[in-house]
Amino acid sequence: MLFYLSIIALATFFAFLANNEKRRHERISAIFYIISALILFFPLAMRDCGVDYEEYYRTYLSTATRSWEVYWSLYIGRPEPLYSVLNFAADYIFKSYQGVHILCAAISIGFSYAGYYKFKDKVSLTLAIWTFGFNYYIMMYGLNRMMLAVSIITWAYHYWIEKKTIKFIIWAIIAGLFHYSAFLMIPLYFVLLWIDKRQTLLQGLKWGRVFISVALIFIVIYRVVPQVFSGFSWFVRYQQYFILSTTFEALNNNIQTYPTVLFAIVFRKRIEKYLQDRKILNMLYIYAMLCAVSVIMPVHRICYYFYPCIGLLNGVIPSSAYDYYNTRESAVQNNIFFNFAMIAVGIFAIWLITCYGIHWAPYINPYKMGHL
Repeated sequence: MLFYLSIIALATFFAFLANNEKRRHERISAIFYIISALILFFPLAMRDCGVDYEEYYRTYLSTATRSWEVYWSLYIGRPEPLYSVLNFAADYIFKSYQGVHILCAAISIGFSYAGYYKFKDKVSLTLAIWTFGFNYYIMMYGLNRMMLAVSIITWAYHYWIEKKTIKFIIWAIIAGLFHYSAFLMIPLYFVLLWIDKRQTLLQGLKWGRVFISVALIFIVIYRVVPQVFSGFSWFVRYQQYFILSTTFEALNNNIQTYPTVLFAIVFRKRIEKYLQDRKILNMLYIYAMLCAVSVIMPVHRICYYFYPCIGLLNGVIPSSAYDYYNTRESAVQNNIFFNFAMIAVGIFAIWLITCYGIHWAPYINPYKMGHL
């Protein structure tokens, strides 16, 4: 736990330096930000085994032991095509499975950091990177394919907010070719557009209609998809995600994000005033709905794609205080409370995953170096 907390804290410190320099020296700010990224990159790239290690290693061997032509002639849709290409690249460049970790780390950290940097003028990079560190960076030590897709969607967030539909869809397709679940972000993008156009109609209890609509959409998906794809051999791996059942324990999967939901509700007016836009808050509302839907169907991994929204909101809330309060003193006092709250949440989340989580702790604690 102390190892992960230390590197995240150090990366956050350099993000803080980047945050302070961004208005005076853009190049210096970028250098600090790159250093912050490298601090998280190297441990991730050079790690040993992790969650689902055996599956990823078998995938690597299936590419390393076959020629390009033979592999694609036998390809049945699993793993996703771009992840297969990544394995070929790892074998060609590094001649070792460690290359898979290196390339996954480079893509995941690179796209995540680039995605947050797009919002540097409105968002505190310090809190955004801290949130990233305890929110889904740790998951990168195990869920290679999923986190590749999540990091690419993180980069595509600015296209989502700017309503650049074609560009967002292109990047969502690229993410989906690393992990098929990312394709669901395309219909969710249009759900967000629909909400943005009807903000005045979605106040109070009328959000209940949106929740029911989202729930019905996912129920339809979970009924139709198995009927369409059940004939494919690769679908056996994913059919567990299409079983409807009531499991309240699913709410625990996102426990570290709930304080942000609470803060965003309490400070909603100041966030809207500061951003002059509700898109990020609307993302949060969709995320909260998906968390609730996860009780009846296993969609908690879809929630991962909204974790960047959590980081952005954590980075916005303290900044928005200066546009909300009449005095700097009141804003600073509020920021101190919020910052300590985020530190507490981060430490708790890291402890939960590295010490208490039965599926993660055995693989990532203590940290072990890999080898080329």
